[in-house]
Amino acid sequence: VPDMALKASVSGPGVRPQVALVDPDLAVGSPPGLTAACGADALGHAIEACMSRSANPISSLLAGRAVGLIVRNLQSAVENPDDPGPREPLALAATLAGAAFSVAGVVVPHAIAQALGGLLHVPHGLGVAVGTAVNLRFNAECCVEQYGELADCCGITADSPDEKAARFVDGIVELLGSVGLPDRVEVPDDAPDDLLERLVRNARESTPVPIKLNPRKIADAALAEMFRQVVSWK
Repeated sequence: VPDMALKASVSGPGVRPQVALVDPDLAVGSPPGLTAACGADALGHAIEACMSRSANPISSLLAGRAVGLIVRNLQSAVENPDDPGPREPLALAATLAGAAFSVAGVVVPHAIAQALGGLLHVPHGLGVAVGTAVNLRFNAECCVEQYGELADCCGITADSPDEKAARFVDGIVELLGSVGLPDRVEVPDDAPDDLLERLVRNARESTPVPIKLNPRKIADAALAEMFRQVVSWK
């Protein structure tokens, strides 16, 4: 495991297109695992955009619509790769989620994914997937309103705001499991004893903004605990 292999991105006006053509038919026939991972990434974009400290009513409206579309269509797309039916709503969801997080940003699951990718070579969508459940639970106390609004977008009802928020979290965790995504990643046998500390440092250095945008402040000890919950030693 490398000590500090940062997984980074390049961005700027020169690499941003003026027009994007989103054709859902191109995704028909994609392998189930790829569909699941890409769906988890888009779902993360949408949920995290709603949770971000930089969220605004318009970005959250777009993100909420995206969450509802993904919740209703992802499992069908995974189970029926050749069916074009769920591909269009999922393509729309990914587009809406992209528009939302382009304004509001993302939060800690993307920092987790970047560190897992840099140090353990975990694919991005899988990294976001394993970080989503721990993120939803970590931020639960300060995101009851956001979770409740997202629950409404998914058709989830309950007798109280707290119960509705809890049902939303449970529903997302169940969805990710139902499409075959794990909640942990395996650590290689030769992993160093200080892997958790390296992951924390990597996350902070590679993606400091998502950590700052997280609705609840994250100390190093808390971030280490989040990584402890998403990695598994053989």
